[in-house]
Amino acid sequence: MDIPTERIDSDPLENDANLPENLAKEIAQNECSIITVRGLAYPSEAIRMADMLLDCLG
Repeated sequence: MDIPTERIDSDPLENDANLPENLAKEIAQNECSIITVRGLAYPSEAIRMADMLLDCLG
């Protein structure tokens, strides 16, 4: 399984207002895959992302 390593934005912290929306898009595009986001500024988004991945895995 390939693990995506590219960043969502060139600098996620520079555009942090859009980070939760970008994370949701990334999750939708990479269903059931491991998503790496460097500089995650929203711990609540990490929890939501983990919940979505667990739901996806069953």
